[in-house]
Amino acid sequence: MNRDGHHSPIPEQDVVALVRDIRRLGRRLLSIDAISDPQVQSALHQLDRQVAGVISPGNGRHRLAIADPGSLTQSEPVRDTRGYHLKPNPLAATTSAQLVSALRQYRGWAGNIPYRQMAARAQQAVAHSTMFVALNSAELPALKVVIAIILGCGGSVDDQQKFATAWRRINSGNLGPPGIEILD
Repeated sequence: MNRDGHHSPIPEQDVVALVRDIRRLGRRLLSIDAISDPQVQSALHQLDRQVAGVISPGNGRHRLAIADPGSLTQSEPVRDTRGYHLKPNPLAATTSAQLVSALRQYRGWAGNIPYRQMAARAQQAVAHSTMFVALNSAELPALKVVIAIILGCGGSVDDQQKFATAWRRINSGNLGPPGIEILD
């Protein structure tokens, strides 16, 4: 930034190099099917948020104003002190109500993040009001909603997988121990 608070123009050779790098990355993402990897998707969502903030800084009527973009992009909540394992375990859930309770506990463990901020962190995959309804019901929410809540709380890929597995077990009725399939 210059003294007037405006961005200085980027030298033409830097623009050309940046465009070339972006195109190369796009081809690489599509050629190796990396785009389906959860970590790559998370990085792309973060990049999308950054680019959207530069291209279209207006927040809209129901969008969270982002004062510090870094505050919303933390990859996961601060871990517990060694010897304390306070993060909820969704794999212990055997009913819809227990899974929703684990989701509520996870939100509390992550710091009771406001619903609008959760929706922003989850790239508006679902509305903040949908998250609120899901967390205040005993009914099994859609898997998309469960994942959005975990993402909104800054959950890791491992956390997303655990909640997805718990959701699938409850949704399918396959509540046996891991590795054992219950057959009718």
